[in-house]
Amino acid sequence: MADRRGSAGQGPGWWGRGGPSWSEQHGGPPVRSALTLRLALAVFGVLLWGGASLWVAVARGPAWLLYLTAFVAVGFVVDLVVVARRKRRGEPG
Repeated sequence: MADRRGSAGQGPGWWGRGGPSWSEQHGGPPVRSALTLRLALAVFGVLLWGGASLWVAVARGPAWLLYLTAFVAVGFVVDLVVVARRKRRGEPG
């Protein structure tokens, strides 16, 4: 009985290893990372959630809401740093 899994890089389920992507197989352009879009969304998230944190702090809202909005804003800052580093390394997108 043959091994149904195939070897590494072959057979169904071994996505992303060797061979052209679906887009390239069907005549489309090569698939690229959307780092620029992700960078723009991270900037938007920092501004939105940072502003929400500031608004909750100034309005003396509940502490849990301030912590929640600040936590999300910090998450966007981390994403912004990661994407900026990847773009600086020269990754496409």
